[in-house]
Amino acid sequence: MNDMGRFLPAAAVVVTVLLLVVRYRLPTRDCPWWVWAVLDTPTLAAACGALLAWAAPTWVAVPAHEILHPAFLFFAGWVGLEIGCGLDLRVVRRAAVVPFLNETAMALAAAATVFAAAYAGSRLIPGMPPPMPEALMVLAGVCVAGPALLGTGPALSRGAGRGSFWNPSAAASIAVLLAATGSALAPWPVLETIVPGWDVRVLLEIDSVFARLLWAMGAGCLAGFVADLATKDDFAPGGVYPQLAAVVLIAAGIAGAVGLETLLVGAVAGFWLINATLRRLDILHVLKRGASLPRLLVPFLGGWLVGSSVGSAGFDIAAFGLVLVLVMFVRPAARILGRRVIQVGQHASRRRRPEPFSPALANIDELGILLAAVFTRLLEPAAGVGALAAVLLAQWLLGVGASAWDQHKMSGKIEPPTRK
Repeated sequence: MNDMGRFLPAAAVVVTVLLLVVRYRLPTRDCPWWVWAVLDTPTLAAACGALLAWAAPTWVAVPAHEILHPAFLFFAGWVGLEIGCGLDLRVVRRAAVVPFLNETAMALAAAATVFAAAYAGSRLIPGMPPPMPEALMVLAGVCVAGPALLGTGPALSRGAGRGSFWNPSAAASIAVLLAATGSALAPWPVLETIVPGWDVRVLLEIDSVFARLLWAMGAGCLAGFVADLATKDDFAPGGVYPQLAAVVLIAAGIAGAVGLETLLVGAVAGFWLINATLRRLDILHVLKRGASLPRLLVPFLGGWLVGSSVGSAGFDIAAFGLVLVLVMFVRPAARILGRRVIQVGQHASRRRRPEPFSPALANIDELGILLAAVFTRLLEPAAGVGALAAVLLAQWLLGVGASAWDQHKMSGKIEPPTRK
């Protein structure tokens, strides 16, 4: 056993290094499409994190596990800031209202489908406990979540992002609101503090879900106000990234400590900041340049959380299967069908043929993983680990399926005959 304990960390490091070398040394032209689909970068990061955490020795696993929670809080605040900055009123005013209404309706329909499927499964499958409403709200958020960095996703209208790279979307905001509502449904900790100088204990307990959401929105407004002040008059060569990161870190830490949903706090802070700042373009470019960091580290941290928790917390196969099935079926239907309805509504008035939908709409990015990480706070430890593992596996499967569909469409195209 001692020899095996020494062998596993070394083998995990070797396999991880080999995977990374194979991924970044692949020739661009000679490799088939499925190699790139299987070795997708975020999926590879999640696999490496799970592998390293599973084989890590105790003196590495214990300190690393203590850093996971603050890291998830920071990235949740940062991704929420990206979502909020996507709701720029200068751009939203140029976008049509109907696509937002259609997207909202499809998101609500997907949430209703998640609830109906979960409760039907609990009635039809013997021995399956009734699902928790708060967990179903978060699962519905995973199924309807749009891209976090909205400039990388499909635009709701061609002229929506004119003058900038950002395109407004309602899906990401609705997903964050669903997850925040699910977190507010869960029991909150009772806050106890001592008033300085008076030696008087003050207890703060909020039972209303609406009041908890208002607290999160108030904290987000305060964080956005502070971020606006911190970045307004700074013209340092390094840009405004350190100031934004510091504000997000402090706001995320305080929000996580008192039980607020950090994603909602960050989204409200971004909405406040982007509509009040005088350095709008500087902040947008900082967010776009910094998008690669959460895109790689969030899947890695998710994989690490699964790999480190399997041995201690266990693994709930029922939660894993339920979340995997719902995400694999409901998310593609909600994202692709919603996009199709929006395109048909837009082009019907202009009498144009709707653009073909892309299966990449169903792909899961860092926002979906951060939403899945909320399961680890709402469910039992084994069920939370199983749900997070299901979302990571669904990310890989949906990515491979999207690549296969794109390859099928490309191979089915017929070149028109050339005239001589």
